[in-house]
Amino acid sequence: MKKYIVILLCFFIILGCNSTVKVEKNGELYISQLDKFFDEGKWEDIPYLLENHPNDVPLDYYRYLVQFNFKNKTLKNLETKYLKERDSVEKYYVLAMLSYLGGVYNYEKSEIYINQGFKLIDQKNLTPDIAEYYFLASMVFDGIEKQDIALEMLEKAEKLKDLGKYKLFRANILMKKSDYSGAQIALNNAFPLLDKQKDIEKGNQLIQSLFLKRKNLPEELKLAHLKWIWGLESGKNIYPILKTALKAKDKYPGVSEIYSVIGFAYYLMDNKTDAFIYLEKSIALDPADYMNYFHLGIIYFYLQQYNEAYDYFKKALDLNRYNQLTYSYLSKIEAALGNYDNAITYKESELKIQKSLEIYLELETLFQKGRDTFQRRELLEKIITLYPETPDPYERMASLYEEIFYNEVNPDLRKKWEEKLIEYQRLFKEKESAKIEKEMVKSETTE
Repeated sequence: MKKYIVILLCFFIILGCNSTVKVEKNGELYISQLDKFFDEGKWEDIPYLLENHPNDVPLDYYRYLVQFNFKNKTLKNLETKYLKERDSVEKYYVLAMLSYLGGVYNYEKSEIYINQGFKLIDQKNLTPDIAEYYFLASMVFDGIEKQDIALEMLEKAEKLKDLGKYKLFRANILMKKSDYSGAQIALNNAFPLLDKQKDIEKGNQLIQSLFLKRKNLPEELKLAHLKWIWGLESGKNIYPILKTALKAKDKYPGVSEIYSVIGFAYYLMDNKTDAFIYLEKSIALDPADYMNYFHLGIIYFYLQQYNEAYDYFKKALDLNRYNQLTYSYLSKIEAALGNYDNAITYKESELKIQKSLEIYLELETLFQKGRDTFQRRELLEKIITLYPETPDPYERMASLYEEIFYNEVNPDLRKKWEEKLIEYQRLFKEKESAKIEKEMVKSETTE
């Protein structure tokens, strides 16, 4: 045992002795730092970070400790160490997670450790930190198909901490229990709390899976329906799809998905009258399908009937908060109506789902009308950091400093802003020239 601890400490010291990482002393900031290093794969610095933790480490710390050992295939060694530790919540948390992750172990063993830890928890003095213990317990009980107990554990975790990942897991459990309405509520409630791209993608996958499970298509139509959707989304074979869907409607007049396909097809054929009829019929048959509201919103949007479009997009958003295009259209409507703060809010939600230069630049355009100079400059600096070789943000930054320069009356500040203006004009020209040269080289190589 002592030999193992010495080896482990040496391993940490060897990897971390030359580290220049400044370890956060605040518990929450420290966990955020750990999370960032794991996300970025800074494996050479993580041992130093784990070894030099704050005195009062949150329970989250032990999750990262186990995950690091899992990556390095040293779970057995960690288990040997913690089996000899004195009883504590942290000990049983580690052992339960080891069993949960270990692969060769089983959920039943995790359950034993979880229950041993519960005996040590003083129910009258719970702290938010214990939420992670309940969350792990929820995962364990879900693993042994005790979903009702898993939900009880999750509810206790959520009372202590309101985290998006808890709601995502709740949705996952509820889908197993075929409680699709409850799962949908949990997923939509999770969205505002999610900040990691991988969690947002997971939420989107879950809600798409939920909508697929909810569909009540006859067996013989399931494959055909997928082909119809693929065809319509690609804009190919619209008329043949419409023809076969109309035949299917006569055979299955109560299936909402068929009416949705027909309505979407009519919309693509620019037949708005019939598109309205079939999409509204689909909504009448299944008011929980967000895509029908979304398609109706698009039709009203391009008719410039913004109030009607807004209402349909909002209904679509109430059902599915993970659809990027819904936020995009809502942002456009708010901007068209002059409500720039609302337009910015929707555009920022769109960016949560998909980060792209185009969307960032659309947000900056909204900032020009709805935010002050400092906020615009801060956003442009972020865009330049994310897309350093793209000319557009440099041109916009030059334009911004030109505006600041001409509005400044203080001679010293005018000189400062003029220098910034010249600097970004130069950078724009450099990036533009590099872009043109790169495109020319690409063109020559493809000829």
